[in-house]
Amino acid sequence: MSGSDDYSSENVQKRVRWIEKKFGVDLSPISSICEPLESFKGNIENLVGVASVPVGVIGPLKILGEFARGEFYVPLATTEGVLANSFHRGSRLITKAGGANVQILNRSMHVSPAFKLNSLREIRPFLAWLLTHFQDIKAVAEKTTKHGKLRSIHPKVSGSKVILKMVYDTADAMGMNMITIASDHAARYIAKKCRIKTFYPRSNYSSDKKNSAHCYIECYGRSVQADVILPADIIRYLGTTAKKMFEYYQLQLESCVAAGMHGANGQIANGIAALFIATGQDAAHVINSGVGITSCELRGRDIYVSVTLPSLLVGTVGGGTKRDYAKACLSIMNCYGAGNSDKFAEIAAALALSGELSILGALASGTFVKAHEIYGRNS
Repeated sequence: MSGSDDYSSENVQKRVRWIEKKFGVDLSPISSICEPLESFKGNIENLVGVASVPVGVIGPLKILGEFARGEFYVPLATTEGVLANSFHRGSRLITKAGGANVQILNRSMHVSPAFKLNSLREIRPFLAWLLTHFQDIKAVAEKTTKHGKLRSIHPKVSGSKVILKMVYDTADAMGMNMITIASDHAARYIAKKCRIKTFYPRSNYSSDKKNSAHCYIECYGRSVQADVILPADIIRYLGTTAKKMFEYYQLQLESCVAAGMHGANGQIANGIAALFIATGQDAAHVINSGVGITSCELRGRDIYVSVTLPSLLVGTVGGGTKRDYAKACLSIMNCYGAGNSDKFAEIAAALALSGELSILGALASGTFVKAHEIYGRNS
């Protein structure tokens, strides 16, 4: 069942009844839908229902960023017991310590079309043409969007093929669909002007929804950093000391290197995934956004902890953010709508920091397993 009437009540119920009959299951836990069915266009196809995920709120989390300033309460959607408690504890420690410093280091949303040339001899003239016609390419790309702006093009040569990393400013949208359409129009224009027969609107170079050293090093979305110094009198709430936390951090870092991980952290993906699900982000981007580096330094009896997220992909308009539940969760942080994506990114980084403090404390104090025994079981 597809087409313009795919979201009619009649067709949704037909699919529900067909699945219930064919597989002998009861879909009533998911098939009761409160929102208008037509509103799901652009979010899902073959609609049969909605999945309900528990949402908890942690905080207060005090943030001293450029865009996010003050105390925030952060919604997390998860079915993993202990997760909310862990981030809640970390957020309260940050607040007691005076707040987390947060800054956005870079913005770079990109997609990478590829062009197949006949031989290496054609590559230099092609690159020279791109350099002198950037403004023309930019105009073609930007005709497809009100908000996307093509900032730069970076070529990558691979044999007779040329990959073009096209970097955009996507304003408050995460913007992947926006820039994919824009780059497709630009690629068609380039192929026509340069008489290239074979091109692809997307290669895999931008590593969308894939983990890569390229995005880890050069940024994909936003690169954001957060840090805090926990004084000894606050560390005692974790039942441990700065020295013990640092000793565990060193073990964690060595283990990350031994495993060949991209990034080195304790549980950044836990917080990012729960935040993404609650706020209508693309959950598959956790593979990019959940990669991060946690750094620790002893400062006498205190400890300095920082988190860097090199490829954080977030939006406060478009996509899943238009769903009622996502609007509500974003509104808790006053982050729904235009003008709030940088603020939301800073909150996400501070959230990641809170989780790192908590898990470092739990493992250094020997309470990690006990917490899961208490909060992580259904019985």
